[in-house]
Amino acid sequence: MGALKDLPIERWINKHNCKIFVESGLGYGTGIMRAISPEFPFELLISIEIDKQTVEHLSQTFRFDTRVRLFNAIGVDGLQSILPQLPLNVPVFFWLDYHFLHSDVIPINGEMTKHSDGEPDIRLPLLKELELVKSLRIDKGAKDVIVCDDLMLYDNRDIYDDNVARLGENAVPEEYRNHLPRFLELFQKTHKSYINKAAQGTLILEPL
Repeated sequence: MGALKDLPIERWINKHNCKIFVESGLGYGTGIMRAISPEFPFELLISIEIDKQTVEHLSQTFRFDTRVRLFNAIGVDGLQSILPQLPLNVPVFFWLDYHFLHSDVIPINGEMTKHSDGEPDIRLPLLKELELVKSLRIDKGAKDVIVCDDLMLYDNRDIYDDNVARLGENAVPEEYRNHLPRFLELFQKTHKSYINKAAQGTLILEPL
């Protein structure tokens, strides 16, 4: 729901010399489009998307850039497969924006779904994604920058510009609204955390 273009990502990318971009949730491709800008030093750009037609369509859109790799997979499955293949001594910039399949992006086949449709762990996978990044990267010494979109989904405080209530009843199970403290606990020894309250909220985890 948020947009990478609205964040000062160059600050963290340049400071930590991030050479790899990893995104969960391709959407309209705006994250990759921002990341392929010449101002960024990325040598490899990876996006994981659950919708096969979206991947096929945008693979054609980005075929001009040989650095871009698009994968059709559930976010957690894609990360589990891809992360062990990335060098630990090359900092990664993570943009975790994988949520609500087909709810805020019109898929190629035109079918929309409700925010509450489907398994919660697939619709709201951020905790599992962060646990994977920590176990497969951070715990092994990687100095990665992690930016998580739609923080309002995982924080029961109404402090953001947007509000979970507009998503409809049962869109976010109550236990998921309490995940923010767990996010922070995972990275309290390795990262500084910042919360941006604009739009749907963003969590930035910067290496110490």
